[in-house]
Amino acid sequence: LGLTTVMQGFWAILPSFLAPEYTSRVFLSTDCHLFFLFQQALPICVASSGPPEKIKLALHVTNLLPRFEGRIFSSYKIGSWKPAPDLFLYAAKNMGVQPASCTVVEDSVLGVRAGVAARMKVLGYTEQSEATLLEASGARVFYSMYQLPSLLSHY
Repeated sequence: LGLTTVMQGFWAILPSFLAPEYTSRVFLSTDCHLFFLFQQALPICVASSGPPEKIKLALHVTNLLPRFEGRIFSSYKIGSWKPAPDLFLYAAKNMGVQPASCTVVEDSVLGVRAGVAARMKVLGYTEQSEATLLEASGARVFYSMYQLPSLLSHY
């Protein structure tokens, strides 16, 4: 399946009243402050447990797909899911970066556990109500993408 086919199918089954909500949530989770990351000389990628088509759809909707082309890693492609560290280790190897030099930005307990198991620094992006779970799993928690540039500079 191509991205166009997946997108057409997705928008066809998504009730029209939910489309703005979906789009705004995806935009919120990939806030414009990611622009900061692209201005740095840091290697950056997406490593997700989601299917490649879903990852590409989210990146397309937020106009970020061109920035991550060739640097999208999916559990579906390697056959290993979080909390196993394999996906993050695979992404780091393909990016040419030592795991200890990587910072993972995660929003799930399983993802935090995977990052910790990979011996990477882990930032947990969450709402205050779920912060305790991510912290207990080993993440340094933050609540707004506005905080991300500063955290990456000091972490």
